[in-house]
Amino acid sequence: MDSLKKMAGDAGSLQEHLNGIQFPIEKDQLAEQLQQKGAPDQVVEKVRGSDLSRFESAQDVMGKIPGM
Repeated sequence: MDSLKKMAGDAGSLQEHLNGIQFPIEKDQLAEQLQQKGAPDQVVEKVRGSDLSRFESAQDVMGKIPGM
């Protein structure tokens, strides 16, 4: 149960930090911008660890990052 709450919190946090980011964006640029916006390290690392090299939209990030 705690892990479900944590994942929901991470997703909410990610949505907040994606606001204002211009898409499409390369993975490394997205990770850098998320870090600058104060996103949790584990969120930034999930973006960096993604198999994708580019994201087309915030929804793309939310749907394609494992655990988000």
